[in-house]
Formats: sequence, structure tokens, C-alpha cells
Amino acid sequence: MLRPFRFRTASLALSCALLLTGALLVGGCHRGGVANSATPPATRPEEMRAYVSALAGFGEKAVGSEAGVAAAGWILREMAALGLEDPHFEEFSFPYNTYRTYPLTITLGGQTQELAYDVLEASGGTAGSGLRAELAYVNIGAPEDFRGRDLAGKIVVLKRDENYDRSVQLQNAIAAHAAAMLYVSQAPGNLRQVGTVRHTFEPSHPIPALSIGRQDGQALIQALQAGTPVSASVRLDVTLSPLDAPGHGRNVIGRITGEDARRMILVSAHYDSWKAGASDNASGVAGILGVARRELARYRQLGRKPRYTLVFIAYDGEEIDLYGGYDYLRKHVFTPDPQQVLASVNLEMPVGADRESQATYPDTAQPTWSVIHSRIAVLEQTLAAVGSRLPAPLYPKLQGIDDVARISGGIIATDIQPHFRAGIPTLCTWTGTPWYHTSMDDPEHLDYEFLARSVDYFGEILYELMAHAPSEFAEVDPSLLKARVTPGLRSSTQEDLVVEVEVTGLTGQPASGVPLTVELLVRDFFPAWSDATGRIVTDAAGRAQFTVPAAALSLAPDGRFLDVTGGKDYPVVEVSAPVLGP
Repeated sequence: MLRPFRFRTASLALSCALLLTGALLVGGCHRGGVANSATPPATRPEEMRAYVSALAGFGEKAVGSEAGVAAAGWILREMAALGLEDPHFEEFSFPYNTYRTYPLTITLGGQTQELAYDVLEASGGTAGSGLRAELAYVNIGAPEDFRGRDLAGKIVVLKRDENYDRSVQLQNAIAAHAAAMLYVSQAPGNLRQVGTVRHTFEPSHPIPALSIGRQDGQALIQALQAGTPVSASVRLDVTLSPLDAPGHGRNVIGRITGEDARRMILVSAHYDSWKAGASDNASGVAGILGVARRELARYRQLGRKPRYTLVFIAYDGEEIDLYGGYDYLRKHVFTPDPQQVLASVNLEMPVGADRESQATYPDTAQPTWSVIHSRIAVLEQTLAAVGSRLPAPLYPKLQGIDDVARISGGIIATDIQPHFRAGIPTLCTWTGTPWYHTSMDDPEHLDYEFLARSVDYFGEILYELMAHAPSEFAEVDPSLLKARVTPGLRSSTQEDLVVEVEVTGLTGQPASGVPLTVELLVRDFFPAWSDATGRIVTDAAGRAQFTVPAAALSLAPDGRFLDVTGGKDYPVVEVSAPVLGP
């Protein structure tokens, strides 16, 4: 579980008078003689409800769907109406799956019944035929749950765990040679929780992964624990979109240009969703629109620009593979002429369940209310300064992002994953709801008073960050490494591509013995070649070399990127490098 935050540096002494606005003390001043801040009006809960209701009203906003396109257009219009500069789309291509489903039948104690299920996105199929196999219960599907057990050819049954990513659960099942995975939801009643099981950029897996309701799953688990033989019949057909007919996603972007226009702070949330997605993540998009409105009002009143440019981004494709966050870095950071991103502030479910849900389902609706962050001084000082103005903590658990990665199996399941691994100072909300990824994640199950206070809180976070010099953002979280990827130059399409990687610690010392996972992606996010065998390892000088075959590079001439991750236990560095030339 999340651990209490401990400061490595002392809290900042505030050098100016503070003004109390509602529950949040929102005044302050920039250091170095900058004048007192204007105090924007407190955000009203009904404004947040209107935003959430409008966005949830589009229904399930899957990336590339008609509802997703309509939602993106609505966000663009809202950004323009607020007065954000240059609201626009940035598009990307990706592979998607279509599924043909058949009944899931369970045989228990000589009785056969059908169970309702949902396909977890990126599930594998059964190769045009049916699968019949025994079931085996493996708790949450962590490595220790598989250890010493012969599970080859069996269908493993495992429970959702909010701290252990479902894609890692599936990887562990595949490694144990299981034939399929039944994912038992933990939502109230028998609601099924949907989601993706993409682990890196693979669009599908070799075995099926299906989600079933908690009541159905618990009946299977009890029978298996009692020693009753249970078997299942599964059939699932999967069709992957071809390279010449990709899906299309689009990020929505607007900005407030700063006095130092080239230095930027990102303020983001994803808008694609499973089901209506009120908490996950219409609440986040409502949050960034609320923060944008608030900060525009502040700087209009002050009669000046913010110190740094504020970039507001509504990401697409987060729910299936964090596409939006990766695409933004590719276009703006991993380029020959990169923009300087000082920090990334992401609103991932900034509010969880409403108070009624918390009271009705105390076992699953206890709010997490946390902010995870890079462990660097500028962010710790900012959190301490803004937190000191509150009568009580708004997000009482402040915790390092590396802690989340460690307990989740290495995955940071939101768009900030590549930002954090690339060394960008990062803040992100981290809350929970019993309705997560279900049909009940609707506008009636949110705490709008909390969401409004959250908007004011993050407005003050941004204003406090403006007080810090660019050099203060250069520190990198001590859990990370740094990497440089250098693709060679080819003279023709017939040549293979030799790629060199150098991995160092934060002070420049070589990082030896670091296993690397490498992927070539074409047409933005189509996997063309990869090596995750563990054979590519840095030497004593922190260097490694690998060769990408010419045939993989020839699959598509556009949108080619090498994605390189490294880490001994889980990724602690990630770099995307464009592949240029023939």
C-alpha cells in the first residue's frame, strides 16, 4: 500500500502574507521580488459537475471511436472558449483489435453453466478453435503465487488488485505456460471491470484474458479452494488491424504562453474512457479545464504572463496503451530540437468515489487521495508550501512514483509513465473508486466538492512552481538512470540498422549490467521488431549495441521510432529515438 511521505528537505518559509479562500489558502508571492498573486475565485462544484456530465455524456470514448472524436471536438471548443492559445489536435496511428466472442461455459461438480464476461483489450484468441481446460486459482497472480506449481495448459483464476497491474498478471500467467486467464473483478455486486492488458506496445497476447464478475469469480475460487475440480470452455477470435488501416487517436492541446516561452509545464489528463468514465477520467479533464480557467483569470488580473508556458493537454489512447503521453514526448521532447519541459502535472482520477459510495462500500471505496511525484527538491518544496496553506491535507498521501512502480510490477498505469522514466519532474494524482472501469463510473458517483477544491489546489501548485528557477527542475529522481540512444545511418533500405545505447547514473557514472528491452515501432505505434530476451545488457562502460533488421525497417517509412527501456528489476529509464533516413 501507499506509504506516508517523508520530506528529504525542509519546508520552505513563506516570505509573504497568505490569504484564506474557502478551504484553501491560495495567496502567495514569487520569490525574488515578484508581486503578490491575484487570488482567483474559488472553483464551484457545479462547474465541475457540468464539465464531467458533458464529457461522460459521450459514453464510452474508446480511442479512435466516433464518441472519442466527438469528445475531442468538445474539449477543443471548450479550450477555445476559455481563451487558451492555439487549441489544436495532434494525431497518431495505432493498431487495434476486433473480437468475436462465444459462450464461456464452466463445469463445476458435474453441472455446466455459462458465465458473462468481457474481453480484456489486447487479449489473445484461441486460434479459431475452442479451448477446454482445468481452472487453477493463483490469488493475485504475483510471481510467488505461481512459484512451484505446474500450471501448464490450465486456465488461471486471479483477483484484481489495485496495486498490481493486470498486464503484469497476464505476463506472469504466460510465463507459467497457462492457457488463459480469468480476471475476477472487485467491483460491487457482479459488475465486471474492463481494461487493457498491453504490457509494452504489443497489440495482443498469445492467450485469452477475460474479466468476470466478483460474485461469479468468488464461487469459482471457493470451489477450487475446497478441492472441487472446475473446468472451462473458452473460444475467442481476435483480428488485428492491418498496417495500412490503423486506428487514429488525437491529443487536444492549448496553452498559456509564458514570459519564458520555450520552457514549459505540462498540465494533462486523458479523455478516452471505458464506459462513461466519469471518475476515470472525465474528472481529470474537468480538472485541467478548471485549472486553465482559473490561471487565465489570475494572469489577466495580474496583467502579465506566467513565468513559464503552461501547456494543457487532453490525452487520447491512455486506456489501451498510454499512447497520448508517449506521442506528446515524441513530437516535443524526443526530437532534434526539443522543447524544455520543466515539469509534468497529470490529473489521473483526481477524485474517486462520492461519499455515499464510501459509506456503502467501505471495503472497496476508501479513498486513496494521494499525489505521487518524482522525489526531487523542487516538487517536495512545492507540495510542502502549498500544503502548509491548507487547514487539513487535501491529498494526505504524498509518495514517490518509484514506490508505485515497485509494487505494481514496474508499470505506472497512466500517461506520465514515459515522462517519469525520461527524467521529467512529474506529479500525478492517484485515487480510487469501487466503480473503476465499470458501467457505474457515472456522474452520480463523484465528490464534486472535492474536485473543485482539487482544481484550486493544483492552480496553486502551478503558481508555486513558477517561483523556481529553471536550474531547480534539472534534478532527476534518484531511482532513475539516464540513457542516450544513437541510431546509426543507413545508406540504403537494404542495410540493417546498428544502434548504440549508453546508460549512466545520475552523476554520469557508467551503469553496467543493465538489461535493455528494445522495440521498433512504425506508423507511430505498430510493433515491427523487438528484443525483450534480456540478452542486450550494458557492459562495464555502460554501453550496449543491437541491430535492427532491414526487413523490419521497410515495413513502413513513416512514424518510425526506437523505444528503449532499461532496468534490472523494472524499467528505470526509457527513451524514444526517431529513426531517420531510408
